[in-house]
Amino acid sequence: MPAARVTFIRDILEEHLDELSFLWGQRVAALNSPVLTLRGFRDLEERIEAHVEGLLAAGEHVVPLLLPGLVESPANVAFASAYPLLRLGQKAAAEEVWKSFARADGAGLPGLIQALCACCPAELKPRIIDQAAGVPSVRSAAALEVLAFSSPGDVKPTKVVPLLTAESPRLQQAGWRLVALADISIARELFDKALADKDPVTRRESLWAAAWTKQPWLLDYCRKFAVKNPPADTLPFRLLAVLGQPEDLQRILYLGKDPVLGPERYEWLGAYGHPGVIDLILEGFKSKNHREAVAAGYAFTKITGFDVESDKRVTLPPEDGHEPDEIEKEFLDDGFLPDFDLAQGHWQKAKDIFAKGTCWCRGHDFTQLKTDLTTEQTDMVSYSENLLRIVFAGHARNQLTDIKRFRPEEMIGLSGWSNAKWSTNV
Repeated sequence: MPAARVTFIRDILEEHLDELSFLWGQRVAALNSPVLTLRGFRDLEERIEAHVEGLLAAGEHVVPLLLPGLVESPANVAFASAYPLLRLGQKAAAEEVWKSFARADGAGLPGLIQALCACCPAELKPRIIDQAAGVPSVRSAAALEVLAFSSPGDVKPTKVVPLLTAESPRLQQAGWRLVALADISIARELFDKALADKDPVTRRESLWAAAWTKQPWLLDYCRKFAVKNPPADTLPFRLLAVLGQPEDLQRILYLGKDPVLGPERYEWLGAYGHPGVIDLILEGFKSKNHREAVAAGYAFTKITGFDVESDKRVTLPPEDGHEPDEIEKEFLDDGFLPDFDLAQGHWQKAKDIFAKGTCWCRGHDFTQLKTDLTTEQTDMVSYSENLLRIVFAGHARNQLTDIKRFRPEEMIGLSGWSNAKWSTNV
């Protein structure tokens, strides 16, 4: 083949690799997006798969291009290098991924984990099981995470508890993520110890694990936490909003009225979804803090499904409320203020309908939690929150891995990869 032709093909493959790396980073962030819809997320995954197929079209000739990214690379680069190698279906290529995974401990490890969670060749499974059975370490935790996606039956409490009781906060946090992913039953005293830990990340990971494993004490814990002033964490407030009952309305309103809690409190009002919070949200439209006003607009849309953005673009202050210096001002976020008159007019027409339910998302009534009403316009945060509600209420199995899993073979529309699973009764 002429040298010019070889160079041209390599340039194309490098472009596929660069785009795959970039888009995978976008996907990781998109899982927690309050803006990107399920339809947009599916489109993003289709673009990712297109670049994977572009690399695979070169067959074994793409291997030399991918190998360097397995070593000491950022997570998105490590994924973009490892995943096509695993998809090649060649033992030698999978072996190279395994070698990097078995010794990784830095920034690239999450990307290698993500690649193996998405595609774990059968010949690697015994070695992953062996690594998971080792003494508590970053590598054993990584192997257990892969098994949570590929072989959840092999993730036993006896393998996870040693991580929860390790001295390293990193291992403890990995252990709590595994509890949530694999739906592992854990003793209450281990939760209590984690919730009292000085490390805020450990506390948050244990709270998410409590939610996804349907701990019966969690709601009361969040209710009691809501009276603390100032709070040590705000995640209990969010979980109270997502999982709270109609009788929690006054607690949520109390939180929503406290300016000390910042713009995030409007996210909780939106997540709660009760029509009784709309008046407070509308008051937020008039806030002099533009970030609060924009957050209030999002909350209104999150509950009603009605877009209230005006055409007035504004610069948003820093999230922590500090006064930005001249350099920071150049990089501040912006957004569109909500239209108060438009929102109020819509609410006056629609509030009688919304009064028939106590939990709404994007204009759909989730009061009963027994039917999947997810649409292509549901944002990713609402998708996860609604699924958590259904799981916590006992109407579906824990499906956290289904949310996170990249499955190109199921890119057949939303009815293929989300709705069918949501309606699964326990």
